[in-house]
Amino acid sequence: MRRFLERMMAGRYGADSLNRFLNIVILVLLILSLVLQRRLLYLIALILVFYTLFRSMSRNIYARRAEDDRFQHLIGRF
Repeated sequence: MRRFLERMMAGRYGADSLNRFLNIVILVLLILSLVLQRRLLYLIALILVFYTLFRSMSRNIYARRAEDDRFQHLIGRF
């Protein structure tokens, strides 16, 4: 199983700081959707889950790295 995952992820972008940040946002949105009973928050969290999966599985490393660089630049201001 481990070799299968290694082969599948070969050449893919993987996780970065933007994905980690989005995962925290997803967790917060899911908790808020449970507490506040808002389906919109759940839907937004679900869309972000698919976006983070897309970013992790992407083979366009340069585009994902550029997105992360822009995120780092934005966060660096705070």
